[in-house]
Amino acid sequence: MEDLIINNVIVFDGKEEYSREQIRASLRLTRLVNAITTLGGFPTLVDRINKEGGLLYITAHPNHESGRAELRSVSEELYSEYLKITE
Repeated sequence: MEDLIINNVIVFDGKEEYSREQIRASLRLTRLVNAITTLGGFPTLVDRINKEGGLLYITAHPNHESGRAELRSVSEELYSEYLKITE
């Protein structure tokens, strides 16, 4: 099974919020999170996100094939860097 590269992550699909444990138990959700993490520009920030205990909150489409990510609970400095990458 694939592992998640960001420690704190939640996926919300409009009906349910999936915890890290639920995401890890689902190959489809794990792949969704890893794809969004990679494509969203997060790889350069992963270590700092994890160090600060940041949360990656993903709002997914009901089919769990795509979604958008939002970074929460991080320092203003890290959030500013995140915004620069995602713009």
